[in-house]
Amino acid sequence: MTNAIKTLALGLALGTAAFTGCEKTTAEKPKDVGRDTKDLAKDVARDTGDAARDAGRKVDDAARDAGRKVDDASRDAGRKMDDTGRDTKAVIKDNLRDAKDAVKDAGAAVADKAKEAADAARKAFRGPVDSGLDKADKEIARLEDESKKANGDAKKALDEKVAKAKELRGKLAAKLKDLGDASADKWEAMKADVDQLSKDLNKSLGF
Repeated sequence: MTNAIKTLALGLALGTAAFTGCEKTTAEKPKDVGRDTKDLAKDVARDTGDAARDAGRKVDDAARDAGRKVDDASRDAGRKMDDTGRDTKAVIKDNLRDAKDAVKDAGAAVADKAKEAADAARKAFRGPVDSGLDKADKEIARLEDESKKANGDAKKALDEKVAKAKELRGKLAAKLKDLGDASADKWEAMKADVDQLSKDLNKSLGF
């Protein structure tokens, strides 16, 4: 009987201890959950802060890269514009030089053609005048021979005629020589003088 009572008492004691332990465990669980929640919140906050800082650094890096690219593009564009400007200036300079050379060559060609035309015109004009001088020289020589055979008034008239013809002939020859060296602006005036002297000479000789 005594042993049975002892066994029962031990069982009650163990049950009480177990129940007491369960109460303590149940009471402590909310405290553990609270601690876990706080720790989780701290971890989330820490991770969020790290993510924000990483995102900020990435934005800063992207901004710096974009700025560098813009600066590089600006410098490249500036260099290209400078190169283009230099090339354009060189092309314009070459074109101006070529244009000046072309104008110079054209002017020289025109001047040559004008000189050729003037020389041809002078030669064409001189031809008949030179022939007239030869004809006048022959007539003057004939009149001089005739004067040698003449007497009195006839001889006097022939001598005067020859003297007048020689005077006009000398003026015409001198004017014709000047005409060969005359500039284009003086040519027409001197040509008119030669033409008039030639007519006077022919008239004096009876041509």
